[in-house]
Amino acid sequence: MKNGFSAAWEHIKHLQSRKLIVDTHAHAWQMGAMKANVVEHERARFSEKPVDFSAQLIADMDRHGISKAVLHMGKPVPISLMTSIIDRYPDRFLGFCKFDMPFPGRETAQQQLRERLDSHPAIKGIGEVTFSRFGKQSYEDVLLDLRSVTEVAKERGVPVLFHTGFGTASPLRYYDPSILDELAMAYPEVTIIIGHAGGIHPPFNDLALMVAFKNDNVYLETSKAMAPILQKGLDEIGADRILFGSDWIRPEALIYGPKSERSAHLYERNLEVIAHLRMTEEDREKVLCKNIERLLGNS
Repeated sequence: MKNGFSAAWEHIKHLQSRKLIVDTHAHAWQMGAMKANVVEHERARFSEKPVDFSAQLIADMDRHGISKAVLHMGKPVPISLMTSIIDRYPDRFLGFCKFDMPFPGRETAQQQLRERLDSHPAIKGIGEVTFSRFGKQSYEDVLLDLRSVTEVAKERGVPVLFHTGFGTASPLRYYDPSILDELAMAYPEVTIIIGHAGGIHPPFNDLALMVAFKNDNVYLETSKAMAPILQKGLDEIGADRILFGSDWIRPEALIYGPKSERSAHLYERNLEVIAHLRMTEEDREKVLCKNIERLLGNS
């Protein structure tokens, strides 16, 4: 008899062969050549033009049986780059948009979100949103910023994905998912996706679970997440609110940052995490494709 991991891998390979897997969280651009360290990477975010990696992403999706990916404006990129990539591969990509970085102010951010949601029929949500303004800011100010973004999600009836877990651009307090509890309570009609399910490192991943346990409108996205955290999420809230993601940024592992993060964006690593989770084949299909298709209207 096959063990659980082997049987899970066989099921995943079956889904790959039929190209049924959908990636909830990917990026088709990066800031040029691989950087030597985190500091150089962060400088490049705002000093270099983004390089289009969409052809490499498509090739990696084909190698791993990924039918579609949802692109996110996590880096400061123009919306025109995202829509041009979607137009080149209309059957493979959808998009989540965001405001300009650094945060342009609440009214301007709302205006930009509305314009970008209207800019292309394949733009289906808001993301990837990071909490910070890159400066001193009170908790109340951060919450007001996030509420302004979530207000647009409510108005347009779209989901919003927030980055949580490890981050280098701002103090770590800006990556704490517990603030999303207040958003989820204030906007129960909005689908809030906790990117990376709080990440690799505690206590953020534990806090992400607590937010999801408490709020039925909160989903956990699996990229960079650890199998024990996801297993607890499956056991406690079920498979209906777990979304497979990769946080794909380039086809090779990074050479900077914590070692546990360097390959966290690769499909091999993210699919292996899913294979380690105990669940039925029906639930695995929910996680790998059906849940995000339901949220985005089978787009």
